[in-house]
Amino acid sequence: ERAKVIFSLEDSVKPLHVKFGEIIFREGSAGDLLFMQDSGKIDITAAGKKVRTLRDGEMTGEHAAFYADKPYNVSAQCVSKDGCTLQILDGKQIRQMCDRNRDLYDSFRDIVLRRDFKKALVKVTGRDFPETTKELRAAFDIIDSNNTGKLEFEYLKRAVLAWDHSYTDDDIHAMMSSLGVKSKSYLTWEEFQRIFGMFNEM
Repeated sequence: ERAKVIFSLEDSVKPLHVKFGEIIFREGSAGDLLFMQDSGKIDITAAGKKVRTLRDGEMTGEHAAFYADKPYNVSAQCVSKDGCTLQILDGKQIRQMCDRNRDLYDSFRDIVLRRDFKKALVKVTGRDFPETTKELRAAFDIIDSNNTGKLEFEYLKRAVLAWDHSYTDDDIHAMMSSLGVKSKSYLTWEEFQRIFGMFNEM
């Protein structure tokens, strides 16, 4: 929330209106813009599967804007009959703000890591992001290929690297930390359910 508020206060934010069915950006394409939704419904997909639908005030394109040298790792499409309105901000300006404000950097990085973990789950399961407890359990069991009842770090690493092979062990540990897993390198079913149930409230 801090990141979104600060970005929205920038004088350089520009408006954008897109029509129903229009692709705002495509997965794998180069770009360096952050998009913040004002109105309309925007679906975010990864590997052809739905990750989430933007709510008013939410942002997308954060992965490319944060890393500078990485492409968009999702696609964004307006699915509202009346079109969608967004605000756009240049990624270079975002990184400059993050360089000046460590708290902002940490907040924005947490957003990127949490959402990339969510995209990795969609990639490794080949399914839309789970919305029910039953779907969450099925996704957990897919990653827990050895049926241990917990997701060891190596399982989580395998899922993330299947999504983005450039992530290091340190990056993945930071991802776990951003999800609230600080004291151990695995996820129990209860933690998994809490974390991804939280995503469905975001």
